Amino acid sequence: MHNIIINSICEYNLKSKILSVTFDNATAMTSVANMLKTSLESVLLDGKLLHMRCACHVLKLCVKDGLEGLKQYHEQFKHVVLHLNSCKWRRQEWRNYCKSEGVKYRKFPLENNTRWNSMYIMLSACIEYKEHLTGFWNSVYPDNPLLDTHWNNMEMYVDFLCAFMDATKSFSHVYKTTSPYFLANIIPIAQLFDKYRGVESHSGFLPKMEKKFLKYWTDIPYIYVFAIILDPRWKFD
Repeated sequence: MHNIIINSICEYNLKSKILSVTFDNATAMTSVANMLKTSLESVLLDGKLLHMRCACHVLKLCVKDGLEGLKQYHEQFKHVVLHLNSCKWRRQEWRNYCKSEGVKYRKFPLENNTRWNSMYIMLSACIEYKEHLTGFWNSVYPDNPLLDTHWNNMEMYVDFLCAFMDATKSFSHVYKTTSPYFLANIIPIAQLFDKYRGVESHSGFLPKMEKKFLKYWTDIPYIYVFAIILDPRWKFD
């Protein structure tokens, strides 16, 4: 991996122009970053700014840890969506119910385990159809009902994750610089932790999420501060 990266850097004549590189959180990538510090020329501050961890990946790890505290409720919704999408006649059953209730039929998106925001999208779609989904499911499967407890916890969790979703969208660009947007998205999340820390309703997920958040961002990397200073758009704010 180191050889592939350094060869690409040399191909574009960037060996003396690299300030930082974003990696995911795999252990192997930490080794690659350490090797690059000696392979590159004129590394600023002895390479202290070179290794940046992917912000989207860190956000995903935070959400994943928090979801463990609400797994019993999340699994219920995942089970409902998988069930409704499992075969044609079950989809038709849900379609007929929507028609009888006078609402537009909605096919709920499935969760993708490799993309946490797919879970957010799935749960948001369920909340949008809360009344009708509850009525349908509880009439067909009264032994495994959707309860107010399930809804209350999921609505609270989805509302909390809105800032994480906004940050992920802001960071997920290919043809646009994203580092200047880091502080504007991360500070609201830190403020959320501060606001709800110790609140009983959030105790099931917030402590684990904040612990993971602080593992990587107790100190904000200087590279993001430099990015804001160097971006003229921020001088208007």
